[in-house]
Amino acid sequence: MGPRSGYPLLLLHGGPGLDHVQLRPWLDPLAERFRLIYVDQRAHGRSDPADPETWTLDRMARDLDPLAEALGLGGGFAILGHSLGAFVALQHAVDRGTATHYVLSGCVPSSRWLNGIERELRRYDPPDLRARIAASWDRETEVDTVEGFRQLLRDQLPFHFSSPGGEGYEITLDNIEAMRLGPEVLRHFAAGDHGAVEVEDRLGAVEAPVLVVAGDHDRVAAP
Repeated sequence: MGPRSGYPLLLLHGGPGLDHVQLRPWLDPLAERFRLIYVDQRAHGRSDPADPETWTLDRMARDLDPLAEALGLGGGFAILGHSLGAFVALQHAVDRGTATHYVLSGCVPSSRWLNGIERELRRYDPPDLRARIAASWDRETEVDTVEGFRQLLRDQLPFHFSSPGGEGYEITLDNIEAMRLGPEVLRHFAAGDHGAVEVEDRLGAVEAPVLVVAGDHDRVAAP
C-alpha cells in the first residue's frame, strides 16, 4: 500500500507462524512517505507452502532479493523487520546487505540475549497469569490447530504489554482473530530454538545504515 512513487520499504512481521496483519495499523501511517510492501514470509500467511527444510532465517533472508527483483525494485529498497522479521532482516544485512537501510524492532543478534525471558516471567504478576503464559509457551511445540494457536497467542499477549488493556491491546486482540496463522510453522520453529539467530560476531560487516528500535518495557528483546 502507499504511493507507488515512494521509496520501497519491505515490512517483515514477527512470529513464527504469524502474518503481516500483526504490523497493521501501526505502520500504515508510513505510507504517507514510503511505498509499503507488507510481506508474508516463507510459508507464512498468504504465501505458498514450502518445504519445512527451508523454514530458516537464512532462507527467508535469501527470499528478499528475488522478491525485490520480482517487484521491480531495482532502484533500491529498505527493510523493516519486527521480532522474527527483525532476525530475518539482520540475517539479510550480514549475509547480503543489498538493502539501502535496515530498521530492526524487537531484535537481538544472538540467542544469548534472550536468556532473560525466564527471569522476566518470574517477576510477572499475578501468579495465575504468569502460570497461563508459561503454559502457553510449553504448548508451542505441540499446537496443531489454528484455533489452538489463536488461544495460545491470547494467553501470551499480556506478557508483551507493559500494562494489559487499553486500545493497543484490544487492537492486537482483533489482529489475532484476523491473521492467517500457521501452527505447523510455530511447531517447527519452537522445536528449533525459534530460528536461533547467531550473527553477533558478524555485525561489523554491515555497511548500510541500521536503526535499532527497542521498547523500554520489552520483556523479550530487552534494551
